[in-house]
This record gives sequence, structure tokens and C-alpha cells, in this order.
Amino acid sequence: DEPHIQCDRKIVFEGMGMGFISATSILEAKRCFAANQRSLSAIIVDDCVPGKLPNMAALVKTLKPIFNGPIIVAANVPMHWEELIRAGCTCGCLKRDIVRVLREQLGF
Repeated sequence: DEPHIQCDRKIVFEGMGMGFISATSILEAKRCFAANQRSLSAIIVDDCVPGKLPNMAALVKTLKPIFNGPIIVAANVPMHWEELIRAGCTCGCLKRDIVRVLREQLGF
């Protein structure tokens, strides 16, 4: 997402006592995961990183077997959720609902 949206989410997540790590490419996401895997409680993925074409299914398939927490797709195109849920995402939601869904998934 745009930097100002990421900043807003970071403030909300940190207010919940959680850290926030973001990536703007699939390669960067892989690096962030590798560096922080043991401290992650959940993973939130967009459907298109970067751009407007869904491209995250392969990454989700890679992460699912080695990550036990929820993997949530947050995207404003609900029909893109299906592919990512089939790939291993726990659930999907609109971006505006991510804080609520994250709380539900983590039991807050």
C-alpha cells in the first residue's frame, strides 16, 4: 500500500503491542520473513505486490508449510481472495477490515 496507509497501520498495530514489518516486493517479503520468522504472529498479504495483477499465491504456498500463524489476504478485490485462500491463506478481508480480522485471528 501507499506509505501513508502503511504508516497508519503501523501506528495501530504498534498500539496493539505488535511490531510491523512491510515489504514492497516478493523478494523483499521473502527476506523479511527469513529475518523475522520466529517473531511473527501473523502475516498479512496484499493480492498484488507490486502492481495491479494478483501475484502472491506462489509466496503464500512457500510460507504456509513453514509458518504456523494466520496468513491473511487483505485486498479490495474479494474475487482475488479465493486464489490466495486456496494457496494457504487463512482468510480474506477488505483492507479497511484488517485490524478487526487480525484481532479475531490472534484472539485479541
